[in-house]
Amino acid sequence: MPKPLPIAWIAWDTPERIAAHPAIKDGLGQDEPRLMFITFANGALKISATRRPRLYLAESARYARAIQTWIEGALVSEPDRHLNKVAETLRKRLQLEGRRNLGNGVFEAMQIENALAVLAGIRDIAEPPQPPVKEPAIPAFLRKENSEMQENSVGALPALVIASTPIRQDAEGRYCLNDLHKAAGEENKHRPKYWLENQQTQELIEQLRAEITEGGNPPSEKNQSLIEPIRTIKGGNDIQGTYVCKELVYAYAMWISPKFHLTVIRAFDALVSGRKPEVGAAGVHPEIARAARSTAWRIAEEMRHLYLAAMGPSAKPEDHERSWEAFSIQMERIEERLLAKGREMLRKNSPQAVANWMLSWRPEGWIRNFDWRLH
Repeated sequence: MPKPLPIAWIAWDTPERIAAHPAIKDGLGQDEPRLMFITFANGALKISATRRPRLYLAESARYARAIQTWIEGALVSEPDRHLNKVAETLRKRLQLEGRRNLGNGVFEAMQIENALAVLAGIRDIAEPPQPPVKEPAIPAFLRKENSEMQENSVGALPALVIASTPIRQDAEGRYCLNDLHKAAGEENKHRPKYWLENQQTQELIEQLRAEITEGGNPPSEKNQSLIEPIRTIKGGNDIQGTYVCKELVYAYAMWISPKFHLTVIRAFDALVSGRKPEVGAAGVHPEIARAARSTAWRIAEEMRHLYLAAMGPSAKPEDHERSWEAFSIQMERIEERLLAKGREMLRKNSPQAVANWMLSWRPEGWIRNFDWRLH
């Protein structure tokens, strides 16, 4: 039997260029797979063999959004009928080396060069192309800035996170009140609508507007950087909401409670200084917060994978889309329950012990009889 030729590479580039590459096209079931390595800004690496690289890249982008990161680059091979087995063997060897597999071929804190070194021991490989230059900001591929929503584009990956809730921003940098309401616990009495109807709030908004015009004059050098303090965007599931300037964020948080006001102040301080607070945004030790997120990610991904496996060859693109929507919902639910359990366990256990328990936890009853109780 002739020895397989070395694995050849077609491109190593940014996601938007890979998606538009003329030689990289989605195939059908009978086509040969390509080996794909996808690198994430949080340091993770995803390894797979796929016949539909463009769809796989789009799914990975949605996956990245769900965990609040983005894709930095993708390395794609030429088609080869042996690559399914190669990818499976590579993942197993990496795990034997002690690399942590977060599920579905995603390895934590993994450099692509390390994976290629192991791959070379499985099968001869050609020299890969040069990696893409890292973008200084979030790539346009993940910002959703397309022709349909350029005017009202909102950054897909917000920098501010309060109580485990990402706070969206609009193009002018205002913060979403609806997200702040969610971070505060979503109590009906704290709905932004009631706060905006408050006379003191209206007076504050008018004062901010007065500073922009300085009594009716055009913006001066002093106030030209000021923006309209409040804006409501209607239409578009990802961008709709009421957005307010930073001063109104503080005022809204103070109106809710002193505790939430302090949470918001510390979140902004941490954002400006580039440090993480000693206590996580969710009110637990940061190590426990990381463990809860990691476990929620792993279990939700397993559920998504089982869903698609049950669909089999009949799975359509819209089924993949629904699987990512369900992934985000399930991940959030699992994380919330783990954090609640973690706070309870901290009364009698160390943060490290709680985090270790979380990382090994699995729910009882799978898919059909899913039991959310934590044992």
